Amino acid sequence: MIKKTFDKSLSFIRENKILSFCFLVVYIYFILQHCWALGWDFAAYVINARYFFNKGDYLEVARAPLMSLLLAGSVLFGKIGEYFYITFASLLFFFANFKLSSLLYSKFFYKYEIDKKYFNLVFFIFSLTPFVLSYGLIEGTELLGLAFFEIFLFYFIENRYFGHFLGLAVLTRYNFLVFFPFIFINRDYKKILKNLLLFILILSPWMIFNYIKWGNFFMSIIESYNLNILTRLPLMKPFNYHDLFLSINFLIIFLIFGLVYIFLNFTMKEKIKARVFYDILFLVISFIFLWDYFVTPFKIPRYLFNLSLPLAYFSTTGFLIFLKFFYKYKNKILFGIFIFWLILIFSITYHNFILRGYDDMYSQSAKVILDKDLKECYVASHHWVPLNYYTNNAYSLWKTPQEVINIKGIVVIFPQDLTVGDSFTLESIKDLPVLESNMRYIILAHPDLTSENCAKRFPYDVPAVKDPCRIISKRFQSIKINNIVEKGCLFFNKV
Repeated sequence: MIKKTFDKSLSFIRENKILSFCFLVVYIYFILQHCWALGWDFAAYVINARYFFNKGDYLEVARAPLMSLLLAGSVLFGKIGEYFYITFASLLFFFANFKLSSLLYSKFFYKYEIDKKYFNLVFFIFSLTPFVLSYGLIEGTELLGLAFFEIFLFYFIENRYFGHFLGLAVLTRYNFLVFFPFIFINRDYKKILKNLLLFILILSPWMIFNYIKWGNFFMSIIESYNLNILTRLPLMKPFNYHDLFLSINFLIIFLIFGLVYIFLNFTMKEKIKARVFYDILFLVISFIFLWDYFVTPFKIPRYLFNLSLPLAYFSTTGFLIFLKFFYKYKNKILFGIFIFWLILIFSITYHNFILRGYDDMYSQSAKVILDKDLKECYVASHHWVPLNYYTNNAYSLWKTPQEVINIKGIVVIFPQDLTVGDSFTLESIKDLPVLESNMRYIILAHPDLTSENCAKRFPYDVPAVKDPCRIISKRFQSIKINNIVEKGCLFFNKV
């Protein structure tokens, strides 16, 4: 079995040398990116992984579970286990992207007089712009979620069973739940039922865990919705077009070509029917991703990550139309795009290299705590996630620094990176006892603090939401069935 898989992989590499080389370049980039920087969310998923595998006692309830489960290697092997995850996510995306692009080629792109292996290459390059590379794995889930979504889309287009892949995408990032209605887009009611069953089967272990742990099957999803949407509604930001152009990146010209061509195709009497369905499908997907970004109160570029798939589709269309005008220069243009893409990757790799070490303040402050044998003590910081990643005993700074010190806890402050949640100023804490201090971090603690007399670390896996059924019912307030929804929710759940 292993030899057969190896032989097939070797055969694929021989047939797709340039594409395989591109994957290798991307893979090395992701490895180096993780070597040089630790994303906040990535750290949180590692912390959750420790909780799931009984090596930690802190859990962020709002996080979807799949990435943390796939980070089992980080619990067993430490930092090197995180690279197992990066390898898996990179390979899965490569596989999903190749399968989807091959399917699109076989449906209608073969008519554009381009060899399949070159089409796969263009689609892959356009799927991995500097924007996608920058956000794909720095926080952990973006590339994995998109990979599962592309596999789901492949099976959806093929009219095969896809519910389990949509379920895996949802367990990676909850925002893919918006595609749940796609399950019902089928004339065969048996396929609808089977897809629904597959979707539920994939989600059910996590839902049962939620019910046993917190009394509601959807607690984690509701917690995520409350944290990212409801509590931030007063801080709603307008649509940021700069983020949109950032996500489009160097594809802008080809994207315009592609959209204009698709629009003209809709208006022509003799439409190219083979592709109308796919154009509409990817337009709908684009609208859904843009709508998801629009209704999210905080607008950050990363929230447009999934838009990269329809952008690749439309830009590839535009590129092939562009290629028709300069067909005799086809090979030179393809080579030019390939070289240009490589230069962009080397540029952002160098940029990451220059910025490496930014988060050393977390590991350095954590080393002080561990070296002083305070790993079982209660540590509070507004940067608790990356700190907990290193110490396993850090929590959010719920109290004032003075209150934490009074109960024999430890406060860690990063003066060059104060957060909006800080309820103190550097001036207000200058008289508090200092365990260690430098320009990058300040560790405050009682002068006679030891591992014996300090406030101890404690299990923390408590949702912020106390009435999840009411939170769900608010979604249906506009159509005035919120009371029915709340009662139905309470019928199946404890809270």
